[in-house]
Amino acid sequence: MNSIFNLFKSSPEAAKILRMILALPHLPAEVNPSCRFTIFDGFRVVVEFANQHPNISQRLEIFLLGYVQDFWLIQIGASSISVYGSDVRTNNYLESFHATLLNQMGKHTNIWEFLRKINFVKLYLFGNWKSDLTIYLTYGFVFICLVL
Repeated sequence: MNSIFNLFKSSPEAAKILRMILALPHLPAEVNPSCRFTIFDGFRVVVEFANQHPNISQRLEIFLLGYVQDFWLIQIGASSISVYGSDVRTNNYLESFHATLLNQMGKHTNIWEFLRKINFVKLYLFGNWKSDLTIYLTYGFVFICLVL
């Protein structure tokens, strides 16, 4: 596995293949009216691209066919990994919350703007029923504590 990681780091073509694989869940699992191109079609395009680079294709064969195709697409199933048309495109709700928080708060706000916005988020998320939520600023780090 380490050699594949090094291949992804050292070869632009292999890195492109990895990015293509990571984009597959954004395709629908089955043909539908708005998109007739499925995850399986996308996987075939990835394999065709890999086959244009024989030295890379040979080194990624087990990864592409054994892991991506056999495990993810067949065993787990394309319908289980497709996020096509989903509002929330992650199964990690904390990651989704962080993305929403970043969108609401903005990048690299100053500390006073950050504290104003985090207090707004506190009121929005918890309202008055969670008055035990306290925000601390210590040594440049912000800690949000909920006392139960």
